[in-house]
Amino acid sequence: MDSANKTFFLMVVLTMVCFGITLYQFFNPVKDNVVQNQENLNLNENNEINISDKKTEFSLKNEVSVLNEKITYESDKLKVVFNANSGDIANIFIKTSDDKSFDIVKGNALNNALKLKLGSWKDGVDLNTLFDKDSIYTFSKENNKFKFACEFSSGIDEEEIVYTLEKIYTFYEGENLFHVDLKLSNNKNKSMRFDSSSNVFSLGWGPSLGVSSNKNGKKDERYEQFRYMSKDKIINLNPKHKIFRGTNGLVSFRKSLKDSWLVSDSHYFTSVIIPDGNEYDYFFDYSKSSDNLYYCGFSLVSDKSVIETGFNIYCGPKSGKILKKYDDFKNEDVYLSKTEISKIDPPIVWGLGNLLAWCLKILYSVVKNYGLAIIILTIILKLILAPLMMNSMKNSQKMQLLQPKLKELQVKYKDKPEMLSQKTMELYRKAGISPMSGCLPMLLQMPFLFAMYQLLDRMFELKGATFLWIKDLAMPDALINFGFTIPLLNIDSLNILPIIMVVSQVFQSLLTPGMGNNPQAKMMIWLMPLMFFFFFYNVSSGLVLYWTIMNLLGIAQQMFMNKTLAVSDNTVNDKVKKKK
Repeated sequence: MDSANKTFFLMVVLTMVCFGITLYQFFNPVKDNVVQNQENLNLNENNEINISDKKTEFSLKNEVSVLNEKITYESDKLKVVFNANSGDIANIFIKTSDDKSFDIVKGNALNNALKLKLGSWKDGVDLNTLFDKDSIYTFSKENNKFKFACEFSSGIDEEEIVYTLEKIYTFYEGENLFHVDLKLSNNKNKSMRFDSSSNVFSLGWGPSLGVSSNKNGKKDERYEQFRYMSKDKIINLNPKHKIFRGTNGLVSFRKSLKDSWLVSDSHYFTSVIIPDGNEYDYFFDYSKSSDNLYYCGFSLVSDKSVIETGFNIYCGPKSGKILKKYDDFKNEDVYLSKTEISKIDPPIVWGLGNLLAWCLKILYSVVKNYGLAIIILTIILKLILAPLMMNSMKNSQKMQLLQPKLKELQVKYKDKPEMLSQKTMELYRKAGISPMSGCLPMLLQMPFLFAMYQLLDRMFELKGATFLWIKDLAMPDALINFGFTIPLLNIDSLNILPIIMVVSQVFQSLLTPGMGNNPQAKMMIWLMPLMFFFFFYNVSSGLVLYWTIMNLLGIAQQMFMNKTLAVSDNTVNDKVKKKK
């Protein structure tokens, strides 16, 4: 198999594998053993609660003035901004070691993080809306505990039921973890029902999740999604999941497992909500995704008159090294055991990518720039793989020089395929060539290529890192934004790196001996770079930088091979004659 056919064969195999995986995922979506809660999913129109009717039943007991000042908690890991009037978290900023901060939850006056409803998420009532007031909570603070409380009642005279609601947020210095306590009780020792469901309250986490990794605020469906832990595996729930069919984007189900958690996921950062041992319905709400509102959360199932529940919430980088700390974690106030949240960031290519990440961080500590660190690591990888590639190139050149003799054998034994195969192998053996020796080095270097690809696509440290004209290595290197998107191509800016990458790839192919002599090879010279151009055009510039440097180093290696290691036709023929 000559060099051109070998390249074509490998690309066909890779394309078939990718196509097969896509078909398998399409026809075999992830299944999960959950029981659909039809009471919450399919309520009849006549059973929906009218909030205006509730206003006549309930009244606010405590008078609260509107708080105009911002209530904020800040540490070296988190900055949390509260909506004082609703007792909710309005924004959460994740802070990194290089003094950058990223807003992963973007709230507004009506839709904040940890939005509380009495009753189910679908038909329950929000207290601010119920009482038609901007502020219903009193606020107090003691060290790192932030407490919001309110009292409201229903009924009159002896039948009056007084409810007390408290939201308590506890933060831990130096941690990406904080705790939320919810306490709801009444003075009549009665179970609490606020709508036709069996849920006492629902706590939603949203509304606009994650730092957008794409330019112009575009969402990436691979990352802007919810997940939940089911037994020992993570179930991904993006809006196209089969569970949302016919539900208008809102589903709810009851989990039998108590030790589980929910995830709101973005490209480089994640939020994990770990509930206590109470019985909950899980809900996932994409019904208002067109308005950039996404919620997931828990609805509590209980018939008690005094309810105390708690949630531990992790907000931070989607890094297995950091997440592993909270698989088992305890201090004076919190204890976590076997949460397995580190599964959110699985090892990269059997841990090879994690080793490369460690090397990249060491290089960064020396050169203080991730773009330069990527280039140096790419050079190191190329040097490690150079002996394999040199052997592959040398073998390919020998194969090219044997082509005339191979064609003679094909003509001579065109009607005797077994004899043709035997004579071909004899020719390879006499010339000292192994047909598979050219493919093996390429296969051996594939894990490194896949590991670097996944690493640079997932490494949160690249967010906001600059290099030369590149403003953010986690985003495309948009030199000029067009202000419009070219239909079908999904191009709305001039990105320089993908163009350099494609040109270098074409040039490297043209330098490869024999590529221009084969019709299939000629097609691949232009087809593959074109495919790579559209595939890499809108990905992170750190990844394109790596691939571009690999191409440039490949050009230098090929030029060296063509100049100093080319095997002449006479040398090969002499070797064949001597062995005869």
